[in-house]
Amino acid sequence: MRIKIKTLLLAMLLGGVGYSQQTITVTVKNTTSKNRAVVKGKAAPHASVILQYAAPRGADLKTMQTDKNGRFEILVDGIREFEQPLVLVQQIVKGTDTVNIKKEITPIVAGDKIPLTQEQIVALLTAHRWKSVAATSRVIIRQTQPKPAFDKLLTFAQKYVRFHPDGSFDFEITHPKQFSYTGGTWKMDGNNHLTIQTDYPHGLLELNNVRINELNGTTLSLLEEVADGLFVTGFVKE
Repeated sequence: MRIKIKTLLLAMLLGGVGYSQQTITVTVKNTTSKNRAVVKGKAAPHASVILQYAAPRGADLKTMQTDKNGRFEILVDGIREFEQPLVLVQQIVKGTDTVNIKKEITPIVAGDKIPLTQEQIVALLTAHRWKSVAATSRVIIRQTQPKPAFDKLLTFAQKYVRFHPDGSFDFEITHPKQFSYTGGTWKMDGNNHLTIQTDYPHGLLELNNVRINELNGTTLSLLEEVADGLFVTGFVKE
């Protein structure tokens, strides 16, 4: 899908010759076999290009600078069972003024449900303790209320989780503060979605409709709904 945007406002801001014909061209190529997509195109030279989730509280996904010819290319990992609606934002700064040019682009298609049986999922989840990884965690939709700060808890805080075969669940935080709770529970429904309940420093934490984005012997990735936010948390085998 190719999209062109005539940026009259940008031309008015920059006031330069030739900017009245400035366009943004975007191509999205979804590769379902590899569960990823390539977003590439052409915008203004040396401009900031941001991929942002197309929702009222959508977070930024990736940011990069265009080259001297205005070209950019961004690789986006797919998420199983979740179509990623995105907008492309081009930022042009002149002095103290900034113009944001936004345009919805082709969504990143949802990946297939993880190809594992419930028995295989349980065996992998309960095999060992999992350590969170901030680099593979991110906010998709920000929560309405800034506190409790679930975004920091699920994407930044250093966490350890343990799924036990009997449905009990251990939860530990080691940074930025110490916390440990071994009285939590977890269960899986017929769609292989998880419900997790545990305590955390501010009370009860309930994760509903948790979808497994990735699971093998060393890597775990979960798509989680908390309050009215949506988050991805990545883990590795401890």
